[in-house]
Amino acid sequence: MFARVVVTNMGNEMFNDGLFYTEQAELHKDQQFNKWRYCRSAIICFCVAAEAELAKLIAHSLRKQPHLSPEYTEILLFLTDPNSDKPIPKKLKNIRKKYNLLRRLNGLRPQKPDQRYMELTELRNKIIHYTFSSHEDVYAGTILDSTKIARDAVRDFIADLYSIVRETPPEWVNNNSSIDIQ
Repeated sequence: MFARVVVTNMGNEMFNDGLFYTEQAELHKDQQFNKWRYCRSAIICFCVAAEAELAKLIAHSLRKQPHLSPEYTEILLFLTDPNSDKPIPKKLKNIRKKYNLLRRLNGLRPQKPDQRYMELTELRNKIIHYTFSSHEDVYAGTILDSTKIARDAVRDFIADLYSIVRETPPEWVNNNSSIDIQ
């Protein structure tokens, strides 16, 4: 019997996928439907990368606390226990709440997350929760530009997250092109 261990880093993988789909969108910019397909995928992947890092840093910050309240214990279990069947805790319901939870856990006052990242999240939500009222944004002629901006917005947002916890951001966040992850 063979055993295999796979170590994953969701933030890294999804950021890399975002870069890959951005490259594909550029290659297919003259094929409208392919360009849209790759742009939508890139935007979703970039946002997942940021949210994965945010969740990881919240869990890391909770583990460093000398004492956890029942609410914080519930949040930590939700983030780290793959068998958790609890509903999403209120403080994890949206980006703003997660962002400010991370800030509070690290002794900082709440504030609004970066506006570019929040606009990107709104576009991601319009893609994922598509309605006809979202059509203009999702199928805009400028979606490739939005995809290119996404990389930098996520890079800056992740750098901000790591500054909150007083750590250096991972090297992969500086990549400008996708790589084969081994």
